[in-house]
This record gives sequence, structure tokens and C-alpha cells, in this order.
Amino acid sequence: MTSSAHARRRTPSKARRRWIVAGLLLLLLVGLALLALPLLKVPGEAQAAKTELTTAATALQGGDTKAARRAVIEARRHADAAQDAAQGIGGDVWSRIPLVGTPVADARHLVQALDDATSVAEIGIDLYPSVAGPRATLFADERVDEATLDAVLEGAEKAGTHLRSARSELDDISASTPVVGDTIAANRDAAAAQVEPLADGYDRAAPFLQQLPDLLGFEGERSYLIAMLNPAELRFS
Repeated sequence: MTSSAHARRRTPSKARRRWIVAGLLLLLLVGLALLALPLLKVPGEAQAAKTELTTAATALQGGDTKAARRAVIEARRHADAAQDAAQGIGGDVWSRIPLVGTPVADARHLVQALDDATSVAEIGIDLYPSVAGPRATLFADERVDEATLDAVLEGAEKAGTHLRSARSELDDISASTPVVGDTIAANRDAAAAQVEPLADGYDRAAPFLQQLPDLLGFEGERSYLIAMLNPAELRFS
């Protein structure tokens, strides 16, 4: 058998392999495109959640707790939708692709931080009526209500956990991808401006909060001497 005959036999085989490889690559690209579809929902859902959280804060400042609660409920709905889109299998796959995966991973950190912030808002809106509302029960008959205090401290601890988680997620954002990196960095910095003061405040207050039941006498009788000094006595002491 001549070499030309061997060449004729190999040629169709090589062409077939090229078509198979091309077909597999096409299927891969189509699969990646389908996995990316849920990610397209993330920016809109995340922005809607942030808008609702802002609405809730404004309503609460104006004393409209019902409107604030409705806004927080809507924020949770949008945050969950963003989480489902970002943290699913599509996000898992795309976040591991070199170069392209970096902004996807950053977006997932942003969404998780938003989820934590929404959880803090939920805790706050649940505790607000018993702490500062017209029917607040934390102080009653010139005494601190132990059950309400326990609920407040438990809620504060959960909120602190979410705040620390949000801060950690924001710290993990690299924002190093060309073109979109600046946008991601701006979103990260804007979120950090809201989260950092709250997280730092909780870190400072946490040791005191843990001691409150003891200080207030719920874990044993306590006596205190309150000394009132004028400015001259303060300087001397």
C-alpha cells in the first residue's frame, strides 16, 4: 500500500477530529453562556435591595415603622434573588475562569455583603419597637425589662456577626480587573462606608454589652456609688 493511500485514510479521520473538537468547544461556550444568564440579574436585584434599605432607613428616621418594615421585606426579596443568581452553579463556574472570573468573584463578595447588611436591617426593624417605639418594653416602671434586654443582646450579637461577615466580604474584593475594576471598587468603597462604622461600633460596644446583665443586677445584687463633682473637683481628682 502506498503512502498516498495512507494519507487519504488519515485525512477524513483528522477532519472528523477537528469537527468533534470544534463541536465540543461550541457546546462549552453555549453552556457557559447559559450559566451566565442568571448572573445578568445580579446588578438590578442588588441595586433594588440597596434602594429599599435606604428607603427603610429614611422611613425609620421619620418614625414610620410600618413603611420601614415593608421596605426591609422588599430588600430581603431582592437580596435573596441576587444571592440565588450570584451564588449558584453559574457563579461557581464563572468565578473560577482565569481573568473573567475575578469580577464575578468580586460581585459575589458584594452580594454576600449586601445579604449581611439586609440581615442587620431585619434584626434592627424587629428590635426597634421594643427599644424605641411608642410601646417600647425595654424600660418599664423605671426598670429594665430582663426579657427584652435578653432579646436585644441576642439580636445585637447576631447583627454583629453579620457586620463582621460583611466587612470580611468587602475586604476580599480585589477590584483588579481592567475596565470593570473601577466600578467594582466604587461599589465596594460605598458599601464599606456604611458597614465599617457599624462594625467598628459593635466591636467597641460588644464587651460592654456582654456585661450589661451583670451591671444591671440580673446576675446578682449590685450596689453603686454615684459621685457628682463640679469642674473644680474634677480637675483636682
